[in-house]
Amino acid sequence: MRQDFSDLEAAEQAWRKLSTTMDTLTDRHRRQVTGPLHHAWKGDDANAALFYLEDVESRIGIVETEAMAIASVLETTKFWDGTSSDRST
Repeated sequence: MRQDFSDLEAAEQAWRKLSTTMDTLTDRHRRQVTGPLHHAWKGDDANAALFYLEDVESRIGIVETEAMAIASVLETTKFWDGTSSDRST
């Protein structure tokens, strides 16, 4: 009996897309927000704000990592139904 894992495969793709999007957002945030501010903004207020903004980047990175981990777990369904071409027998 074969199982239909198409919903899990769709979920895997969605999680992988989220991870990729978060990677893009981290780069964009660094390039367009924190990067320019590091060069232009000085003082105690700048240090406090940049500390917060770098924490935001860190949290985006955590979402990226966790989304990729979830996608990787869901990808294992390919081994359950025997359709993976990577499967060694």
